[in-house]
Formats: sequence, structure tokens, C-alpha cells
Amino acid sequence: MYLGLIGAVSVATTLFCVNFVAFEKGNMLFPVLWCTGFFVLIFSTAHNLAHALFYLFTKESVLKEADINEVPRCAIVYPVRNEPVGLYERMEYTLQNNNLPGVRLCFLSDSSDEYLKYESDVVKKLRARFGEFKVYYWHREDPRERKQGNIRDWLVCHYKEYKYFMVCDADSTVPAGALYKLLRKAEHPENADIAMFQSKIEIAHAKTIFSRWQKISVGITQKLYTEVTQRVFNCSLSFGHGNLIRISLFFNIEVPSWALSHDIWEMALLSVYGRRTVYCPDVVTYEEVPGNYVEMRARDRRWIKGNLQTYPLLFRKGLSPGARFYIFHGLYIYLSQPVFFCWILLSIFGNSLTFGQFLFFKPIIFYNKYGINIEMAALAGMILGVVFLHKFVIVKDLRDAADILKEIFFSTLICLNNVFYQTLDMLIIFFQKVRWIPMHKDPFEFLSISRAARSLWPSTLLGIGLIAFGINNSTFGTIFALPLLLSFTLSIPVVYLTSLPWPLKLEQS
Repeated sequence: MYLGLIGAVSVATTLFCVNFVAFEKGNMLFPVLWCTGFFVLIFSTAHNLAHALFYLFTKESVLKEADINEVPRCAIVYPVRNEPVGLYERMEYTLQNNNLPGVRLCFLSDSSDEYLKYESDVVKKLRARFGEFKVYYWHREDPRERKQGNIRDWLVCHYKEYKYFMVCDADSTVPAGALYKLLRKAEHPENADIAMFQSKIEIAHAKTIFSRWQKISVGITQKLYTEVTQRVFNCSLSFGHGNLIRISLFFNIEVPSWALSHDIWEMALLSVYGRRTVYCPDVVTYEEVPGNYVEMRARDRRWIKGNLQTYPLLFRKGLSPGARFYIFHGLYIYLSQPVFFCWILLSIFGNSLTFGQFLFFKPIIFYNKYGINIEMAALAGMILGVVFLHKFVIVKDLRDAADILKEIFFSTLICLNNVFYQTLDMLIIFFQKVRWIPMHKDPFEFLSISRAARSLWPSTLLGIGLIAFGINNSTFGTIFALPLLLSFTLSIPVVYLTSLPWPLKLEQS
């Protein structure tokens, strides 16, 4: 039903739209390209509509928990590379709140020599606080295969010592009771086929306007998309951190050494063995997010290449339907950006005074010399209504409504820039090696206006140029693309202003 609804809405909407595009002899290419782009992009709208409906008509499922008399042996694993600040505070918080019998914190370092003194001091402080045995430190001289290689090498040496391990990133913190709750779920006999138990991720230390918006966005994404997709497929994605992993099942899989998005590969390969990854909305762990859009762009470059590397999994035998859909959708999210960018350019340049009218829509009503297509306008209104309003199905009070309005505003104002920058990244990503650079973890580090200008001048010039061209050549296409063009044009001041401290009182988390 879920996949059928998405497919039916995509096809029906495209066929309806095609009726109003003029296919003229000798000029078939541009209308066909435009309609093809529309079909690719309307999939996202159909996906949003399906999630809204299935959120309303399906029930949340929470895994059962066992009563356990003895806590099974478990490691809290922190794979770290070249982190200059905050390690002690995060690890101390996590271990203090989850200092159970049989639980040990394992600090797995891939750092360069200049960071080892800092890490040694962190380990000494942790051992002084919790005891020698509770804190294990491991440093690899050869940091091959990045994070997954670090964990794999540690498991080869120590997998017999533990039944489970919980993965934390360098910016992760685990509140009191979270690990124990996940262990109780893992120990319940009905959950024996589950290999990874993914916690709900909330954002800590949201000190800037941008990170505050990201905090709202992450919450909406998990509530509406992650939960609903799990209800449909009875499995979930792994986020790569904040998850409890059953070692006996995990040890059987082998992620390729070149894979950047190891979490997607792990979820997929486990599904081949009939093992599930599940999302646990009743268990919360914390992470941090970039404080500004420029920092988020640097992180997203790694994510883009990592997701694109997963395409072979689509053709893997034995993959569950849910895992296959997650992989497809992860690829779609990024590959649709260049389609969107080219589609917008075609809408502007394909109906201009300078280049000629290669793209023409049939008018229904004429007013003087202008044609108005009422049905096309109504379709555009319905599409925008789904895009902007589908998130309101999760609203329970006025605060939820206010949060969604904020999220829509900032998404439109800032993240439409992704259409240009992710397209650009995909053009150069195969010619440039993606270096693993840790995200800046200092929540009080704010963006300068000069750095914003150096990073975002291309989209600013593009936005100004397209608006200037469109006003004189293609009024219809420019009005249609105006939210995108304004996002480009205003990117420097908006990104700078949203990198400033949040002016209101911050929550304790």
C-alpha cells in the first residue's frame, strides 16, 4: 500500500501535468526533458503525502523489554580521530550515567601523534574517576578503513569479552537509563532476530540559530519519516551511532574497506542474513550538529559520496524490501538535486525572450494577450500544499505548530542552497578525494561574515544573475523558481545571521 500510493500519486500527477505541456513537431526534446524531471521530483511530494497518511492511520510499535537480573557484558565504544576538545566531558557524562556492572567504556583512537597527549590526559582523568578497569584505551598506528576499520580491528581482538557494544561518535552523549533500556530490549526473546537497536537521536548544545533549527528538524524527521517507515517495513536504518549492536550477529558481516557510509552497509548486509535493524523511539541519546550551514556543507560532502557508493546494494540478493527501499531513497535524496537544478534552469531558459520559446504550456483562459492555465496553477498549489503542510500531521499543541513553522521557514531560506551546492559536489566528487575531517565540536565557535562570503559567493552570484535574466526574459519561470533564487541570492547574510547565538534562554540539554 505504501509503495503503491507513492507510485500511483507520482504517475497520476505526472500524466495530469503532461496534458498541459505543448509537444510540437520539431521541438519534442525540451518538453520531454521537463516532464521527465517533473516525474522524478514529484516522487518526493508523493513520499511526503504517504508519510502523512500512514502516520495518521498506523500505530507506533515499541519493542518489548525483558527483566534482567544480571547485566550482560557490554562495551560503550567511542571511535575517535583527531578531536581537540570535549572528549572528557562527553565520555564522563556517558559513563557516569550508564556505569552498570559489566559495562566498560572503550576509547578507540585513530588520531595523529599530535593528539595523543590530549587523549592520554583524558584517559587518566577518566580512570581516576571510574577506576582502571572501567576505561579501555586503544590506539591504531595504521588508521585504515576509518571508523568501521577501527571498530572491526577492536572486535577481532576483543569480541569474546562482550555480548553487546554500543557505538558513540565523538560528539555523542548517552543519558541515564538509555543503555540499560536498550539491553533489556536486546535480551527479550522476541527480539532475538534484531542485530542493531537504534536509539532516537536528540540534539545537544544547540547554541546557534542554525543548530537550534537543526534540533527541530531532526526531531520532525525521526517522528514523521523514521517512525513511519519502520511501521511499514518493520525495520529501520542505522544512524551509525547511538545504537546497541549484538556482536554475535554483527561479526558475520564485512563492510567494504572503501565504504564511507558504513552504517547503510551494515544495515543492508545484516538484512541479507535475515537480521533486522530497528528504531527505538522510547530511548534517547544525544549528538551535536554543525553550528552553521558552511560546516554542514563540509559534512554533507562525505555523506553524498558515502550514499552514492551504496548503489551496488540495490542489486544484492536476499536484501529485505525495507533495506532496499532505504538504500534507494538515500540515493534519490542526493541524485534528485541535480535533476531539480537542471529542471529549474530549463523552466527559466526554455521560455525566454533571448533563447526562444522551447517550453510552452497550454493556456485555458486568455486575458488580453496573456494565457492563464487554471488547472496547472491548481496542481502547483496542491503540490506546494503537500510540501509545506504535510508535517503538520504530527502537531499535538501550539508549540509543535510553531516549531514546524520555524523548520519550514529555515529550510526554505537556507537549505534550498543544497540544490546548487550538492549538484556541484556531485560533479567534482569523483575527481577529488574526500578527506575525513572531523566536524567542529565547539558549540561556541561562530561563523565570520568573511568565511560565509568566501564559501557562498557562487550561489549568490548565480541567484542574482538568474533573477536579472528572468525578470527581462522569463517572468513565468522566474516566479515559479523565486523561492530557490531568493535562497541563492540571500545565502551569505542569512547563513551568517543564523550562525549567531540563539538569543533566547537555552534548555539544559
